[in-house]
Amino acid sequence: MTPEEMLEQLAEFQAQADLLELNRQELIDSVKVPDEVLAAQKEANERRQKLDSELWTREKRYDAMTADLLAAIVDPPMPPEFVAAKAEADRKRQEIVNKATHDEDEDRKAVQSLKAKIDADLQAQIAEVYNQVAIRKQEINDEFSEKASGVLDNIAKLTADVKAEVIKVGKSVKGSVYQAVFVKGRVTWNTDMLDGMIIAYPELGKARKEGQPSVTLRKN
Repeated sequence: MTPEEMLEQLAEFQAQADLLELNRQELIDSVKVPDEVLAAQKEANERRQKLDSELWTREKRYDAMTADLLAAIVDPPMPPEFVAAKAEADRKRQEIVNKATHDEDEDRKAVQSLKAKIDADLQAQIAEVYNQVAIRKQEINDEFSEKASGVLDNIAKLTADVKAEVIKVGKSVKGSVYQAVFVKGRVTWNTDMLDGMIIAYPELGKARKEGQPSVTLRKN
């Protein structure tokens, strides 16, 4: 296979790798938090609001009922002989207030417990959804990593072969997509050797060093 043919095959392998990466990214982008999670959040908020509204209604009803019950109790005349009756009336009033306060407290506790359960259920549902999203993305990455492995290996091997062939021919080679630019070995001089030999040995060529040639691949 000529270097030109290798460059064309390299372009084909790279196109395959680019397509795989594009497909992988499209699949990753498509794995999003589903709409049902947003719906669940909205439903949870609506349920919480409903509980708050129902609690407020019951509290207003308790207040109205308590006021009616208290109003129905008429203070007896206050001659000394009716002091005991007054004390009993006060006791009944306090009983009514205490019961209303207790009922309201129990209602609040029940609502708080229900709201806590709503929050816990929602968090558990959301956590599971995000976990499934993460699992799916990892599956996609694993699948495409395996698919791309062979293509990337081909690209690496063919790149090395192209460089080796271009070094053999000693000149740049151009394909339709890539070009292999031949770069001659870098010439360096051993300055320490030159300093010691420049007077006694004018043949400075002995101190000349030439590195190995290299090839750089570029897109046209």
